Amino acid sequence: MNRLTIGQSATLACLWEVMVPKPGNVHRAADFEDLTFGDFVASAVAIGPAMERAGRETGVGQTVWDAIWATRQLVDTNTNLG
Repeated sequence: MNRLTIGQSATLACLWEVMVPKPGNVHRAADFEDLTFGDFVASAVAIGPAMERAGRETGVGQTVWDAIWATRQLVDTNTNLG
């Protein structure tokens, strides 16, 4: 694998996490009524830019805020904090 940026690594980590089947959780073979695998995929993509800026342009608090804001532009549920 080629070297990934911080943002790409964060996105990839989120994608890997949601792909693994876990009883009682959303994964590639199980959605909830109000939360889907697609929501997690969209959220993973959304946080990449915020994570890319982390440490260089923004501190921890601003990075978390930016990631939440970006996620909420795409999905209506909490997919990245938990």
